[in-house]
Amino acid sequence: VSAIYYYLPNRHQEYFYTLPGTILVLVLWNFETSIFKWYLQSFPQINFIYGSIAGVIISLIFFYISSFVFILGGEFNYQVEKSFKGIRNKNAT
Repeated sequence: VSAIYYYLPNRHQEYFYTLPGTILVLVLWNFETSIFKWYLQSFPQINFIYGSIAGVIISLIFFYISSFVFILGGEFNYQVEKSFKGIRNKNAT
């Protein structure tokens, strides 16, 4: 995940600023997976309601939440970088 945050943006950045978002994404993604697993075990009637398309619906919901967590990590990296560079600029003057 850290390599994606480092190479994917179309700008130069330091590797240090990708680490906080990477840690946040790993923790949130692990939490998301646990909650999603609990949801699937607690509500087995979803297959009865939606039939064979339930697997597609469940996969799309999981991908949607995962993409939100991934974007949240990128935004967190940006805010960390912005705050650190703001502190550096204040100390430089």
